[in-house]
Amino acid sequence: MITNNPNQRKVFLIALIILLAVNIVLLTFLLVNKEGSRRGHNRPDRKAMISNFLKTAIGFDEHQLLQYDSASNLYRSKTKHLFENFRANKNEQLKQLVAGNFSDSVIQLLGDQSAATHKTMEVNTLNHIKNIRQLCKPSQLPAFDSLFNRVFGRRDEGGKK
Repeated sequence: MITNNPNQRKVFLIALIILLAVNIVLLTFLLVNKEGSRRGHNRPDRKAMISNFLKTAIGFDEHQLLQYDSASNLYRSKTKHLFENFRANKNEQLKQLVAGNFSDSVIQLLGDQSAATHKTMEVNTLNHIKNIRQLCKPSQLPAFDSLFNRVFGRRDEGGKK
């Protein structure tokens, strides 16, 4: 029960401000932690997981793992470059779309450009997989092919296992 006493109002107001500040800090903390875990901060290193998989499931030796590491670094640098170009081109494409008054011909042109970029990225990924396969010894190829089909064949339409 709040009275008209000015001192009591000040106490309640201060308590309300403190509770509000604590709630804001708590919500901020929870949201930041949730965002961090969503970005994969708690996930193990993908490259290390693949190396371990190649070693245990396919039987890669240390020399093959070193070759994989080199191929993986090259693939990552190519892919990073492609994604950076793709992001940079998106803004330019949107400007072209506006400048072209959203005409069908501009839409087709930009769609073709985007498809070409996606094709380049896909070909890059498939060549990377081919390069990993070429690192296999003849006795390892059946295991690689079988596991490759099982791992990538299990993906649903959303691209998730």
